[in-house]
Amino acid sequence: MRSSIGVIAIAATGLLLAGCVSLPEDRGKGEVQQLVAARSAGAAQAPWGEVAQDALEAQAADLLARPVDADAAVQVALLKSPRLRALFADLGIAQADVYDATRLSNPSLGFESLSASGGGTQTTWSLSQGFMEVLFAGYRNRQGRYALLESQQRVAHEFLQLEADVRSAWQAHAAARLSARLRSGSANAARVSAELAGRFHEAGNISALQLAREQAAASSAHISLRAQDAQVAATRARLLALMGVEDRPDINLSERLRLPAKLDIDLKSLQATALEQRLDLQALRTQVEWSGSKEAFTNRWRWINGVGIEAKHEREANGDTLKGAGASVELPVFNTGWGRKQRALALREAAEATLRAAELEISSDVSAHYAAFRAAEQNVAEYRDRLLPLQQQIVQLMQQRQNFMLVGAFELIEARQQDIAAWQGFIASLRDYATARSDLARAVGGTLPTATPQEEAVSLPDIAGMDNAGESR
Repeated sequence: MRSSIGVIAIAATGLLLAGCVSLPEDRGKGEVQQLVAARSAGAAQAPWGEVAQDALEAQAADLLARPVDADAAVQVALLKSPRLRALFADLGIAQADVYDATRLSNPSLGFESLSASGGGTQTTWSLSQGFMEVLFAGYRNRQGRYALLESQQRVAHEFLQLEADVRSAWQAHAAARLSARLRSGSANAARVSAELAGRFHEAGNISALQLAREQAAASSAHISLRAQDAQVAATRARLLALMGVEDRPDINLSERLRLPAKLDIDLKSLQATALEQRLDLQALRTQVEWSGSKEAFTNRWRWINGVGIEAKHEREANGDTLKGAGASVELPVFNTGWGRKQRALALREAAEATLRAAELEISSDVSAHYAAFRAAEQNVAEYRDRLLPLQQQIVQLMQQRQNFMLVGAFELIEARQQDIAAWQGFIASLRDYATARSDLARAVGGTLPTATPQEEAVSLPDIAGMDNAGESR
């Protein structure tokens, strides 16, 4: 009997090992890194290997010791963001789920002891194992690979989302700081105008109504400035939270907005690229393949509900022993597996419908973001090539007229304030341009193709007490 039990145990063990999907020791980080690297050079620089926490902190500290631009903000987030650590943990959870799903249930060891009325004891030892799991070990292996691949695709997609979120937050903060500089200049100009109006009113050169108007304008400008300062604080807090960094006075977040390289590609090409490289879409395709495999398996084997094998060793009360092995199979009398077949069919149809809906939504998103990007691109060009030069020309002409005493100081100050307002609109258009491009890249699922080098830096004007420390490039 011992030999029979040994044969069954060895056979079950062999089938167990053959049916288990091999799991990567790095939780699948290597495969995720490859998926990310094909779509973004920035996110691919995350610490994929085992790196000591002290080393990560040292790298982050080095980056934070310098002015932090968008690329540096992404790198700090990849080193310190709790969201990144949660993604790595998700890989571990997915790996654990796959491990459990592809392992056989443990065999059951049974023991029974019965006392005979005439004296003596009858003992029975049994070893049983569900054979369905062993029989379909190859299928379980394939299902495990589908599950692992889908989790890797979804985690890689979230990596790209983290990078996009950090870049958008950085752009919003840089634009807020530049706008604050411009509003500060506008407030200074309004204050100067109000003070000048006060002196003119004391001299009897302007009415009380005109004085009140100038003072109200100065008050309104300072209210707008305080609101803009609050916006700076809010965008800074959001950016640092995404980076995984606590706010400190020594952290210098750069405010140099950069015009993205000109995008030279048509909408249809971008939509095709999105359908090919979006990782969340690839995960849905994996789900469709997975559900199709389940359906085919269910249709083929739905009649078999349960198979078991068992080995027994029994010692009778009189000392005789009985030993042997047996098997059992569940008969499909009341349940023919029709429900499982219909469920597998419905799951496959649902997966295909979800994939198709996602494809349509992604194409629509790319179209919408492409239109927003082109509009923002045209607005930047309109500000840079027409409106700003015209406003500067107006200021110069008003200055000449004021020198010849053809207009008063108030008209010149108003012209300068209008120039500042145009620059505020330009900064807003730069922010919208960068944000629209980032959103388009997010919709496409990776880095956008470019055909021209990055544009030159644009400096803010030195008006109303501002300096060029707030350059934008």
